[in-house]
Amino acid sequence: MPQDLRHLRRALALAERGRYRVSPNPRVGAVGVRFDRAPEGEVVGEGHHAAVGGPHAERVALAAAGERA
Repeated sequence: MPQDLRHLRRALALAERGRYRVSPNPRVGAVGVRFDRAPEGEVVGEGHHAAVGGPHAERVALAAAGERA
C-alpha cells in the first residue's frame, strides 16, 4: 500500500474517535508526516477532534509533534 494512502487511512481511523462527541462539527483526524529528512515519511504527530469546543485535530497533531513539526 502506498505510504500516503496508509497515512490517509490512519487519519480516517483517528477521526472515528470523535463519533457522537463532535456533532454538529465534522469528525476530523490528522497525521503529521515529515518528508524533509530521513526517515522519510516518519509520523511525527497525530490527533483528532475529540469534543465540541475542543482543539481541532490539526492543532492536537502539531502539539504531539512538538519540535519535530
